[in-house]
Amino acid sequence: MSTARRLGDSAYLAFFPLVLNAISVVATAFIIRSLGPEGYGAWAVGASLAGSLAFFTGLGLRTLFVRDAAADPVGAAGKVAEQLGLRLTLGGGAAILAVGVGVALGYRGVILACVGFAGLGVILSAAWNVFADLIQARQQYRPFAIVTFVAGILVTLATVFAVAAGGGPISLAAAYVVNPVVMVVLLARMARTPGYSFTPRWDTARFKALLMETRALAALDFATVIRGQIDQVVAPKMMGVAGYGYYQAGTLPATRLIVVPDGLATASYAMISRAHAIDGAPAAQREIRTLIRLTLLLCAPVAIGIFSLAGIIAGILFPDKSEEAARIMRITILAFPLDGLNLALRQGMQAVGRHVEAAKAGLRAVVFTGITTVALIWKFGLPGAAVAYAIRQMLVALSNRRPANEGFPEALRPSVARPVLLASGAMIGVMLALGALLPPTWVGTLIAAAFGGIAYLVALVLLGEVPLRRSIEALKGLLSPAA
Repeated sequence: MSTARRLGDSAYLAFFPLVLNAISVVATAFIIRSLGPEGYGAWAVGASLAGSLAFFTGLGLRTLFVRDAAADPVGAAGKVAEQLGLRLTLGGGAAILAVGVGVALGYRGVILACVGFAGLGVILSAAWNVFADLIQARQQYRPFAIVTFVAGILVTLATVFAVAAGGGPISLAAAYVVNPVVMVVLLARMARTPGYSFTPRWDTARFKALLMETRALAALDFATVIRGQIDQVVAPKMMGVAGYGYYQAGTLPATRLIVVPDGLATASYAMISRAHAIDGAPAAQREIRTLIRLTLLLCAPVAIGIFSLAGIIAGILFPDKSEEAARIMRITILAFPLDGLNLALRQGMQAVGRHVEAAKAGLRAVVFTGITTVALIWKFGLPGAAVAYAIRQMLVALSNRRPANEGFPEALRPSVARPVLLASGAMIGVMLALGALLPPTWVGTLIAAAFGGIAYLVALVLLGEVPLRRSIEALKGLLSPAA
């Protein structure tokens, strides 16, 4: 796959989720206003209970299945049925457990019904994820992105209509099942291939073998969920409701824009796996090097741009008191390139068969970052939370460095980052110069950011990192239809 094609695929994977996020903000506002805090809260409790246990449907299975299917498409034909059987079993268990937890917590009636519908969604999602894995292994990213967009639009319409028709939390929970139903139907049709059986097969011995193989990744998933609970439950208690609100708003750019490097890593994973299986480690290292280079090239200007525009963005979110949110935004967005790099390193290690090492590195990082987060919030409050967010990415990168360097040392040479650093310096220099000349208004800030972005691109061209012909090919790759 060419660089242009890879960028085009990643653009599809990133663009549609961003559009859905924008649409869902409007739809969610309507739903909240219609149901009120109590009604929306009842649905949210039910959805959260089931959603918090959805990770049981994966347990590292997706990572290894995509890798194996990409490396050996013929051999994958015999594995689809057992993947469906195992994941549906895990999904059913997660749904039952969610209902049991709800009952144990004293929830009845409306909330328990919402848990039930959300649990049904978890089971259906376990099925469509198998089909999605096959599609990813075949590198059919653009049709997949379109299907997820269609399913997102349909579920948004279904939820809005359900509430507009006078339905309550239960109707809303039922409407959300539209998404996994559409995904199952469309992705099963897209993934269907002669010789592949989509009838679930239950084989206890195979299930045990698969779960043993993925136990390190499963442990990492579990630890990540626990750390997420620290962020969502412990952090608000320590910094207060208002402080947590500023923190959430300040981290919006970093958390929402992560779809950009994530899309790039997803578009590269199957290709790295196939290169490693067919042409060996040197070919895989070349692909990983390209992934890391493109990730840094994309993430660095985004971080610089958001840093300069933080005041404007925060002013839109909090017109009366934007300083806190802007400060949080500037601190957390600085870690954005590291966040993207960590995604690339993890995907690279998993693609070349070093998933155990990747999981162990992730577990170490989860432990250290959890302790660091609590300590910094306890000592410094809201600013400590922002610094902890940035330090988390640094600690993850440090944990990944050794196993990644052992797996693909050629991809981690300093020369990969040198052009990005030089171009970033040019961007910052132009922005600072224009900032001193232009009036300190939002218009002046936008102009400085725009010319800074141009300076970044020009610098890359002059450095030979982005030749003009390749840039034109990349643009064609973004616009060309899926193969």
